[in-house]
Amino acid sequence: ASSSSSSSPALSNCIYVSDFVNGWVAQYNSNGTYLNQIACKANPATNPGTFNNPTMMTIDKQGNLWVSAEADSKYTELTPYGMGNVANCLGTIGSVVNQYGQWGSSPTTLGHFRDGFSVAVDNYGNIWMADMSGYRIQMLSGTSFTFVGQVGCDGTDQCAGGSADGQLGTGIVGIAIDKNNNLWVVDKGNMRVQELSINYNNVTGGTNPGKNMGTWVQTIGGGASADNFACAGGYVNATTCSLTNGNTGNTSGVSSLGCCPPNNVSCTCGISINKGMGNFKLPIGIAIDPDGTSVWVVDEGASRLEKFTISGSSSTLAQEIGGRGGACSAAYGCSVASGTCTPCTSTSTCFCAAGNGNGQLNNPYAIAFDPQGNLWVTDINTNTVQEFNPKI
Repeated sequence: ASSSSSSSPALSNCIYVSDFVNGWVAQYNSNGTYLNQIACKANPATNPGTFNNPTMMTIDKQGNLWVSAEADSKYTELTPYGMGNVANCLGTIGSVVNQYGQWGSSPTTLGHFRDGFSVAVDNYGNIWMADMSGYRIQMLSGTSFTFVGQVGCDGTDQCAGGSADGQLGTGIVGIAIDKNNNLWVVDKGNMRVQELSINYNNVTGGTNPGKNMGTWVQTIGGGASADNFACAGGYVNATTCSLTNGNTGNTSGVSSLGCCPPNNVSCTCGISINKGMGNFKLPIGIAIDPDGTSVWVVDEGASRLEKFTISGSSSTLAQEIGGRGGACSAAYGCSVASGTCTPCTSTSTCFCAAGNGNGQLNNPYAIAFDPQGNLWVTDINTNTVQEFNPKI
């Protein structure tokens, strides 16, 4: 995998990895053996099936592969098998079914994207397409394949975004659908993840595409600071917000520690360089556990994955993978024992630097579950894809 790649398991148990730099999708079997290349790079990518900076992907109910291309602001639907029919991509597999979207910043035009980035399929077969810089997520009908509605804009604010509950900031980088057809959004601009319920009747097609189909349910994380470190969400066991617990508001970003419990709207955390569990430094990828009971978030800036157990309209941090390999830094409050970091606990103030060994992460990016419930993660700085059993 090249720097900045994403993965999505297909129905055939193949693993697909989009290569952001080289501009294609690589196909592997479940044992990690390379099989084929799908499509290829072109700049500008005028031929359907050619990409310029492919990012996130998903598989629809027909087994077709949907690929987002950030630089082209378009989404391509491909069959991930058979002889390829993509012009200028000789020797590749896959056939182009259709291409959706085009660049455009107008909030009143469905099908326009400022930066297409992530894609997901709901339980009805509808396709959800995130606009990273357009503050919205658009829905493409899974039957008519026309754009019918969106989440994020209300038709009056010109898709300006915001930080209030239900609003989306710049950097909508990951989206996922749970078993209840609720939409989960990685709102990187606000350093948080939001859950939104969808009103499928609240669409009016081209007459008012600004109509908002989403209703806010809950927020995980948040509290982005000036130095891009987030603290809201706090530690798992924290219940009080006070100077004693580190809510100093120290703008140096070194000694201030976030202390707010998850979803506590009455507590405002101070800026913090600490990346305590339950916080995000730079969230990007997201996946829902196949059993629907938990949501997994990739925190790229903290080189870790965080699992949150879903309980109605709230979520609780339950597990962390990665985020403690490699060298320690006194700036993070880490201690050294035999040359390695002392493992962080759920209430620890330390964070250890990224690592390059098996099971360690160094700028993870995208995440997906396979049908067996194993977790696949792309890692930018090591150019690898790792498979985890999250139950161990």
